[in-house]
Amino acid sequence: MKLVVAIAVCFTFTLSCSIDKRSGAFSCTTSAQCDSGRVCVDGFCVVSGSGTQIDAPQSTGGSDGGGVKPQDASTGEMCPPQCTTCSVAGKTCNIDCTNDACNDNGPLQCPDGYACTIDCGALNACNDIDCTKAQACTVSCSGHSSCQEVDCGPGECDIMCTGHDACNGTIDCSESCACDVTCGSGSTATNGPCQGDISCQGTLCNLLDGTGCSSQLPGCNTCQ
Repeated sequence: MKLVVAIAVCFTFTLSCSIDKRSGAFSCTTSAQCDSGRVCVDGFCVVSGSGTQIDAPQSTGGSDGGGVKPQDASTGEMCPPQCTTCSVAGKTCNIDCTNDACNDNGPLQCPDGYACTIDCGALNACNDIDCTKAQACTVSCSGHSSCQEVDCGPGECDIMCTGHDACNGTIDCSESCACDVTCGSGSTATNGPCQGDISCQGTLCNLLDGTGCSSQLPGCNTCQ
């Protein structure tokens, strides 16, 4: 009798340890959606070579560095993948590039119709920012060599360039209804911000020192 009980216990223990507890957080369609060192097997991210070991959620490929997909904290709805936090109903998106340069997936694009706040604090952060379809973009370029290319659409754009070599490519605000480009101290010195080309809404919207744009000047704010 004791032998039967022992066998039953061993069988139960072995079975419980082999249960494959799969979660939607680890689902995938291709291995490109999984974190480094993992592959997509039967629709789930697993450790490469382990067969079925699932120990990490799929990568978002967004600014969160490849963790769990971002969600709207108030509703649980999925955010656009490039957003660190968001409000889906309010159409707002916060993109945090202070620890990650956010350059892995091509241009950093504000989602269509959203108002984005983009914090480019890491080294070489936000090399190419696309706000052409945004409702509005507020961009902080404090990282060294950050924000080399910024393309604004018809929405409001507020771009603050304070890091060394920040905004030294092209900033295009020519289509923006209200654009403010401000450059930090040392903007006229070597390695200072705003050494590149800045296109304001029109020549009347250029700051007098030629280092930015202002929506406060007459005729430079046409947003409805």
